[in-house]
Amino acid sequence: MKTIRFLLPRLEHILFMALFWSIAAKGPRLLNFDGDLPRHLMVGQLIRQTRQIPLTDTFSFSTVGYPSIPHEWLSQVIFSLSNDILGLSGVVLLTALIVTATWAIVFNEANRRTKSLFVSLFLTALGITTSMIHVLPRPHIFTYLFTALWIVILERIRSGRPKSWGWLPILMLVWVNMHGMFVIGIILWGIYLVGSFLENPTRQWFMLTGTKSMLFAGIVSLAATFFSPSGVSIWEALISLGSNTYITSRIP
Repeated sequence: MKTIRFLLPRLEHILFMALFWSIAAKGPRLLNFDGDLPRHLMVGQLIRQTRQIPLTDTFSFSTVGYPSIPHEWLSQVIFSLSNDILGLSGVVLLTALIVTATWAIVFNEANRRTKSLFVSLFLTALGITTSMIHVLPRPHIFTYLFTALWIVILERIRSGRPKSWGWLPILMLVWVNMHGMFVIGIILWGIYLVGSFLENPTRQWFMLTGTKSMLFAGIVSLAATFFSPSGVSIWEALISLGSNTYITSRIP
């Protein structure tokens, strides 16, 4: 009987298999929905060929030599590698794998906290349905994954495992070289820190081990954001992008 149960697929396995193959089956549409992928593949290939990250524009004839740092260089290298191994099919499969892994993490965390299979499945399926509007082979899918991992670590610290804080700077060191929205991690850290204080708004809060771990993790993670080809300038780029009304007015 135990052997039969082991061989039978569980509901969550069916959900994730369906998610993976639904993304993989839409390969041609994914590849043609957005025009950014060719640039990401070319930059990734250039980095691998030259073994250095270009700091100036090398593709546009009108701005050759103009300062242009690929903030997402590590994602571009990974996409380029998948393209070399399996062609564009490799890019699609990589996208499907990252998105599926993200929601598997979300489900496991939800199931751990709710202790309810059906509630966890419902919430995860709702999240999957919502996110599918922007599942594309672009560096932002790594932010999906890192956001899920980031919250898992924050939850570990919050629930009495302060030694988990060391994973946050490591994640941030990779995230800042993957996608510009690493800033979400800093924002989430701030939310958890404020929430922790509101749960215990006394002077004693500053002396708690969890508080010290959370504060130290945030400070070191913030320092880790400077370890990219852009250095401190990556924050200037984010502020410039966020304050550009022309760009923001065209982001749905």
